[in-house]
Amino acid sequence: MFEYVESKKIQTGIPRIDWIAEKLEVSHRYLNDMLKVEAGKTAIDNANLFLIAIAKTMLLENKSSISEIAYDLGFEYSQYFSLIFKTRTGISPSAFINKNKLN
Repeated sequence: MFEYVESKKIQTGIPRIDWIAEKLEVSHRYLNDMLKVEAGKTAIDNANLFLIAIAKTMLLENKSSISEIAYDLGFEYSQYFSLIFKTRTGISPSAFINKNKLN
């Protein structure tokens, strides 16, 4: 995943499970099954968690808008990014920014 982010491929979309599996030299089905067994989450869930961790850092740096961050992370729509962010963290990106400004 770090290679994906650093290569700027992320701007062409969220990494596909096929791409991750290819890099690991396993089938996408095997990757998904192993992640489900070991981590309790699917490959796409793990990819989303990774992207949310990066997003948190970007949001705290506060150099870009939420829409720009969503686009930079490969999300086609900022609303989908906000939905994923809120689902994973329990708060919206703007609430995350506001909460961390106060601390």
